Amino acid sequence: MPNVVLLLAALAFAGCDVFESSEPVAFTRIALPARPVLVNGTTVVRGDYQLSAFTRSVNDSLISVPTIDFDRQTVLGVFYGGSFHAGCRGNVETIEGIRLAGDALIVEVGPLPDLGPCRAIVYPSDMVVVNARATSVRFVGAVPQ
Repeated sequence: MPNVVLLLAALAFAGCDVFESSEPVAFTRIALPARPVLVNGTTVVRGDYQLSAFTRSVNDSLISVPTIDFDRQTVLGVFYGGSFHAGCRGNVETIEGIRLAGDALIVEVGPLPDLGPCRAIVYPSDMVVVNARATSVRFVGAVPQ
C-alpha cells in the first residue's frame, strides 16, 4: 500500500509541468484609422520594419501608434475585415486579456461585440501593444478565421 501511495504522489508531481502557470501581461490599445483592414485574422508585429509594412498594407500612415520599444514590447492585432459587418464603428475591444505562459503569449479573444444600430459597412479591428516579448503567440477564444 505505501508503494502505491508513493507511485501516485510521484505521478501527481510529474503532471504538474503539464499545467504551466501563467501571469497576466499589461497592454495598451492602439487607435486604428477609419480605413479598413480587409482581412480576417491576427497579426504579430515584433519590429519597426513589420510595423511599417503593416501601415503600408492598410494604406494609412495615420495609425496612432505610441513609441514602441521592440526589445521589450510586441504589437498584436485581431481583424474582422474580410467578411461583411454592418454597424457604426470599426474599433472594437475583442482582446480581453493576455497572459505569459513560459515563453508564449496567450491572447484571449472575446466575441465580436454589437457594432451599433447603423447600417454602414465596417471593418472591426483591435490592436494592442503588449509589455512583453515571447518566441510564440497563440490567439485563443473567438479568433476570426
